[in-house]
Amino acid sequence: DEAISQKQQVKFYYGDFCLDGKLKARTDKKGNVTEYIINPYQMAAKDGRYYLICNRDGYKRISNYRVDRMMEMKTLDTKATPFEKLPVNAGRKLELDEYIQKHVYMFSHDTVSVKFRMDKTRLGDVIDRFGTKIQVYDENEDYVFIRVTADEYGIMQFAQNYAPSVVILSPKPLVNKMKDMLEKLLDEYKELNP
Repeated sequence: DEAISQKQQVKFYYGDFCLDGKLKARTDKKGNVTEYIINPYQMAAKDGRYYLICNRDGYKRISNYRVDRMMEMKTLDTKATPFEKLPVNAGRKLELDEYIQKHVYMFSHDTVSVKFRMDKTRLGDVIDRFGTKIQVYDENEDYVFIRVTADEYGIMQFAQNYAPSVVILSPKPLVNKMKDMLEKLLDEYKELNP
């Protein structure tokens, strides 16, 4: 919070959980601990976890890091690059509500306009995840057809969580990614001998 308010960069190590439940700092291929230097913008709570919305120094995109996995944090003397100065943001300021609705599981991948079909009984779940700014572009007796802007991994996770009630219809590359992932998953289950 202090680094955000003072617009200073932050340095930390990012941990992954081991089998014993403890955090171990990420390392590079040579085994050296990876140091993260970031430009911090906002903290956000999502699904019971706190995330830092930031930009990793030297990268173009926005990143989200779980605060409980950040290790040995230190505020640096260097000024942070403002959010609106990043090329990916085209001069726009961070709108937290909009950002969270587009990054439903706090994945920090690029957003895309997605159309999907879903059972009408799941409309509340869509509004819970994407807010009330969803676009309903068609409906019939059983289904409602919705357009949202979201990150690809988040919408794929959403479709998996509510399958078969939710089916992604476009864009085509995302439909193909979803098919590939589901085929691999089905192959894994076919290999099991119950």
